[in-house]
Amino acid sequence: MMLNLYTFFKNSGKCWRMLLLVAERLGVLVQRIPKSAGTRFQVHKYRAIKSMIANFVPLCLFAENMLESTNKVCKPDQKARLRGYLNQWLNYGYLASMHLYLLTLKQTAHLSYVTQNSVPLVTDLANAVKSTVDGLNALSTDKGGQVLPFPVILSEDGSEATITAQATNLPSRNQLSDKQKRQA
Repeated sequence: MMLNLYTFFKNSGKCWRMLLLVAERLGVLVQRIPKSAGTRFQVHKYRAIKSMIANFVPLCLFAENMLESTNKVCKPDQKARLRGYLNQWLNYGYLASMHLYLLTLKQTAHLSYVTQNSVPLVTDLANAVKSTVDGLNALSTDKGGQVLPFPVILSEDGSEATITAQATNLPSRNQLSDKQKRQA
């Protein structure tokens, strides 16, 4: 899906402008979705997932606007693809697995980088393997860790959970006003 989003916005300048307009309306910054299909490099996937989480709110609103619009910016096959993406994005399991994958990639990216060196030293490999194993063990034993990249509010009886997606790419000097929050 990440590669499809990359090509979707790379090939369609109109869709990219629409996403920028949605982000401007929200008062957030949009990061370009990088290509996630690099050869053997986990860093590509890490950057793509990180930008997906940062652009989560504008992407969801963009997809909703494209599905409701009657203009010819988005073709029917693209609308069907966006509908599927939006259904996935709003799924609790997808968000949790995306965040877990991001945390795992964060732990294993250094080992991948060290092993791709043209002449890796044995000591560097041993240190990278040890730090990766320690990080993955800490990740697997972390019972109180955050499962989702966004805060979750449980109902009093615990039967319902509300995910509060927040824009993670707000400019540091600008904060959303109450009017902008209501309009979003």
